[in-house]
Amino acid sequence: MISVLLVYVICLVFRFFEYFFIRTDYSVLGEAVVHKILGIIIFCLAVHIFNYDYKKTVFFSVSWKKKLSAGIVFGSICFAIAYFTEIIILTKTNSFDNLAFYVTSYSVNGNFGNRAELIFFAICILGNIINVLMEEGIFRGLFLTRLQGKYSFVLSAIISSALFGLWHCTAPLRSFIDGESSSFQLLMNCLILVLSSALVGFKFCMLTKITGSVYMSMGGTFCK
Repeated sequence: MISVLLVYVICLVFRFFEYFFIRTDYSVLGEAVVHKILGIIIFCLAVHIFNYDYKKTVFFSVSWKKKLSAGIVFGSICFAIAYFTEIIILTKTNSFDNLAFYVTSYSVNGNFGNRAELIFFAICILGNIINVLMEEGIFRGLFLTRLQGKYSFVLSAIISSALFGLWHCTAPLRSFIDGESSSFQLLMNCLILVLSSALVGFKFCMLTKITGSVYMSMGGTFCK
């Protein structure tokens, strides 16, 4: 537990630094990728320090292409159902306008920077790949493997997912400190993000357990 929390705090410090000082997500990149690149490096160092091999941290497997493809298909189906359901609801309430294909940057107060140029799609895909490698490598690869050395899978998944949920409080906290939201909005945003992210994290933990690899959850995260 101590080693997991130590790695988590180190990654969180880099995340806070980027969100509050560098603010890469407000740049042309539209994504906070610096701390995630550092997170991938931290993952590799941790695997070496803990004397794991990459197969033990379920990061690599013989059938990775098949599992990654299955994750992308699974994630695509889930999101297609979700979008279709939302369109039906909006149509029935006369709130549906039209469908559009563009890239945005996430913000607590609403997405911004709708761009349709090819370069922004390329940046988005690259940023998403970095995000997938870091989050799945750390939370579902390293943490889940490390915790299961002492705890049951369910408890390990709960701990990993709780940390993953808290990981997403950075943006609402920045919005509050910048004066863009109230303390009540901060509380509600954090509550929603922690619960939803923890639930999604637990789902990815189960996919990792079922398949014996993080690749299916990586595919699902990429679609997200």
